[in-house]
Amino acid sequence: MREKILSIFKNYEITGGNGLKYNIFFGKTSEVLPGVEKEEIINEVKKMEKDGLLKDGDISIFLTDKGEEEIYGVFDINKSINEIIYIFKNFGSPIKDGIPFKTFEHIKKDKLTPLTKKHCEEIMKECIDKGYIEEIPNGYMLKQ
Repeated sequence: MREKILSIFKNYEITGGNGLKYNIFFGKTSEVLPGVEKEEIINEVKKMEKDGLLKDGDISIFLTDKGEEEIYGVFDINKSINEIIYIFKNFGSPIKDGIPFKTFEHIKKDKLTPLTKKHCEEIMKECIDKGYIEEIPNGYMLKQ
């Protein structure tokens, strides 16, 4: 049951510190755990809270950093840098001087993994510092 509960957070690409409103969460539990009583689900959620995977809020249930790691694994900046560079190499930009900021935001939302989205600012700084990407007046440009 624990894995199916975590799959709800994964389906919504929730990362540590973020959550789902209870009505959405329990609506999804009826889909991923058909026939399981709400009381059983609540008991499992309480166990998951004690284990540090989830945190109760007033109107939402939150995924902790430990819960994030359980779902997505440990954040690896080098893996995320490779993901960003792949996007730059495979994005067919209509302009030859890079990817505009607004376009990058859309790509980030649609194409990047949840951990890369969460740490994107840190990853982009690392890419710039290492000379892989250059920030230009209206966007970013791959330097390789």
